[in-house]
Amino acid sequence: MLSHGIWLLLLCWSSVAEDDEVYLQNCYRLMDSQLRHSHIQDHSCQQKIAGIYCARSMEVEQPQIFQGQCRQPAAADIQSTEMVYRDFQSISLAVLVLAAYQSQLPVIKELVTSLWHSRHSFLIHVDQKFPVLHASAKDWAKGFDNIYVRSEVSVKRSGASLLAAEIYGITELLSLSKSWHYFILLSDSDQLVRISLKKGRGRVSQLAFAGICSCPKS
Repeated sequence: MLSHGIWLLLLCWSSVAEDDEVYLQNCYRLMDSQLRHSHIQDHSCQQKIAGIYCARSMEVEQPQIFQGQCRQPAAADIQSTEMVYRDFQSISLAVLVLAAYQSQLPVIKELVTSLWHSRHSFLIHVDQKFPVLHASAKDWAKGFDNIYVRSEVSVKRSGASLLAAEIYGITELLSLSKSWHYFILLSDSDQLVRISLKKGRGRVSQLAFAGICSCPKS
């Protein structure tokens, strides 16, 4: 475990304008002094731990601005391995959020509003067993033209009904709008860890955006 003093030093680094190389060198030195007094005696293992920890620490304390680009689908008659990207501002998303718990309504609202844009389509599917959540979410969504709330499937988590809810959600989103390019599946336990580019420097969720460039609609 890192001492309290080391944690304070690591936190202070986030306010210092250091390039990546200097940051990593400082982190490696601190980790080396800590690991030498730990139960881990193998030097190569210590180096691996320091490398992983410092790389992750730098990602958190010196986050990179989300680039906002997605790979374009290759034309059928073009045989090329070159990646061609388009700006995120031209991408339309279909977002399905599977919800089940009333206590998670504030989380759902924050998640959807964080991703919201008029060019996207959002569908919140509420487990049939939770009518109160369905009513609350539907009432909130009235303030948006592109946020829809449905409750068609009684979901058993990790069961076949979960897949049924996902298929229903995709089908419904296709009926609501045919202009979207990519589909994102989320749940009421997901949250962004990096805000979008238009809201400034911050942390875009790898979970929320991981599928954007790999799940084009056929």
